[in-house]
Amino acid sequence: MTEGKRGVNVNEVLLRYGWLLPFYWALSRGPSSVGGVARDLGVNRRIASTGVYYLSRLGLAEKSSDGKYRLKVQGGPDVKRRGRLFAAIIGGTVVVAKIRGRSVKTYTVPLKDVENPPEKGKRGYRARVARYVLGYDEGSGGASP
Repeated sequence: MTEGKRGVNVNEVLLRYGWLLPFYWALSRGPSSVGGVARDLGVNRRIASTGVYYLSRLGLAEKSSDGKYRLKVQGGPDVKRRGRLFAAIIGGTVVVAKIRGRSVKTYTVPLKDVENPPEKGKRGYRARVARYVLGYDEGSGGASP
């Protein structure tokens, strides 16, 4: 089941609100408190609380009686992590999120650019970062961004 309350689709939510990707990843590993999410992501508790709040507000997570949050939906996108970078393939798009201090920066990259990245420019750099996070360059010994 990939829909939360009110029929919200996980893929649509994460594509629209890409900054929630790290928090979705943390809760997909199992039930966790806000403090546990903050530790897993390396952010302060306020940032983790905000991310978990919005996941629950959108119907993707819920708080159990023991005070831990868990995802209400199963079968969402497979989120990959490399340090402070997170990426997920959603349809023909790769959503990349980077935790930066007190914020989460996001961008999207077309899947065709990830498979065959342009040589120059911001578009090429973002495609190479997405390849790095998704593990496309594992065996080739490619340089990390």
